[in-house]
Amino acid sequence: MSQSYKVYINDKELFFGNSENIVSTDDSVSVLANPSTDTLRTAITDFIADQHLQQLRIVGDNPKELFNEFRKDYKEVRAAGGLVRDKDMRILFIFRRGKWDLPKGKIDKDERKKHAALREVREETGLDQLLIIGRIAKTYHVYTEKNEHILKKTYWYEMAAINPDKLVPQTEEDITDIRWFEVDKLEEIYTNTFPLVANLLKETLFPQA
Repeated sequence: MSQSYKVYINDKELFFGNSENIVSTDDSVSVLANPSTDTLRTAITDFIADQHLQQLRIVGDNPKELFNEFRKDYKEVRAAGGLVRDKDMRILFIFRRGKWDLPKGKIDKDERKKHAALREVREETGLDQLLIIGRIAKTYHVYTEKNEHILKKTYWYEMAAINPDKLVPQTEEDITDIRWFEVDKLEEIYTNTFPLVANLLKETLFPQA
């Protein structure tokens, strides 16, 4: 199985993969093959500034090496979160700063990833009885905070809520609503969430699609 990495920058996606990903007929996708370090940085800067392009595919014989070169320019922050289901297999979403999202937060120093995921879901949703089913994904996105470029690496876990009715939004984290959604009724989510969350849902819920 080939190795690949996705990094989300606002509504755009950087994709690091091998040569089998080099062909695209979509004019919103740009492909960069076997770039030098300087070419890589310039291409990413130009990609971010280009309003038309939605994805930049950076391909080569060693995608991990290309990805590691990219991440040198960022401070890495680790986070953990949960895709939480109830007994009816509905999924829990939080509404924060105008977008539907999944509960997550930064991992404290010396804290285990799964413990951080449980803690953050509890804090943001009020759910106090959670069971981790397993880890489902690892995602990356970048943002700027206090003039510092951040690469956030988030570990996602599937969880079961034992007592799904006890929902309390963490208002100090700007969470204003929490709701359970049925898997076949996620249109409201897809039309008002982040590309990272939308793709995470599709890859987790419909992996063969």
